[in-house]
Amino acid sequence: MKEKTNGLMNKYGVMFPVLGSFALVIVLTILFIPFRLAAKKDLNLTIDAGKQGYTVDDSSSATETGAGSIGESSEDGVVISQFANVDDSGNIVIPGTLKEKPVVGIANQAFMTGMFANTIESVVFPETLQTIGDEAFYGQKLKSVSFPDSVKSIGNKAFGSNEIEELSLNEGLEYIGELAFERNHITSVTIPSTVTFIGKSAFAQSNIQNLVFKEGTEPATIEKAAFRIESNGDNDVVVPGNYVSIGSGNFYNAHSLTWEESTTGQDQKYYADSSTKIDEFHGSSTITEIEGKMYRSTVIYGPKGSYLEQYANEIGNEFIPE
Repeated sequence: MKEKTNGLMNKYGVMFPVLGSFALVIVLTILFIPFRLAAKKDLNLTIDAGKQGYTVDDSSSATETGAGSIGESSEDGVVISQFANVDDSGNIVIPGTLKEKPVVGIANQAFMTGMFANTIESVVFPETLQTIGDEAFYGQKLKSVSFPDSVKSIGNKAFGSNEIEELSLNEGLEYIGELAFERNHITSVTIPSTVTFIGKSAFAQSNIQNLVFKEGTEPATIEKAAFRIESNGDNDVVVPGNYVSIGSGNFYNAHSLTWEESTTGQDQKYYADSSTKIDEFHGSSTITEIEGKMYRSTVIYGPKGSYLEQYANEIGNEFIPE
């Protein structure tokens, strides 16, 4: 009877013990890693950015943990997909140029996971930045955020689940994505005149007590439940006439909502919600459609003989001409 052996047989009939094979693989791996890293490092370009060193992979796709990379590079500039070095206090300064090109964007989830998860307490953006991608800074520890005038777009959940108390949005900003600033501690916010889109639940669960809209010239839209007012019913919200649509669930708990007469030449449409408590709704003759029912005790103000009067009579709410 043949004696049993613990091992693997190669094509020549030679047995290799299993444990010995594993040990050999481990030894070779340990010996090989330093040479691989050294070779990889030679491909990288380090750019001096003050206290922080940004590493950009020449191949434009970083593979090492924490390496900086260019997600997209064009004649317009560079979009950062990931880069290293948050200092000990959780601060990060994004450079204005990489590889002699302006930094114009931050990619989706650039700082959301890995070594950056829940570590960033402050960030400084360059004057070249135009777009911030979805979830780019989601789940960090940011307490104050401001943007340069160059920023045009803030993606979905870009700054969600932070600790933001102070927020300064720039003139020139056009797009605020869904849940962009949800779950923060923002008590006051001013919406720039250049904003034309505010996504669903953009400022949900953010403790807003003071909300100001600056009047713009382009047609603008507020999606569903973008704002909830945490002010015990003593806040008056005024939406400028360049807004052509307001989604349901907005401005809950406000004392009054005044939607100014259209300045764009377009009719205005309001999406009502019977659970959205607003004491007073003030509108004009340019509101020509309301979908859904308003809160049962909301008093509706508007021109006599307008669509608003007709609507109030249909749902049984009090109407006061003004």
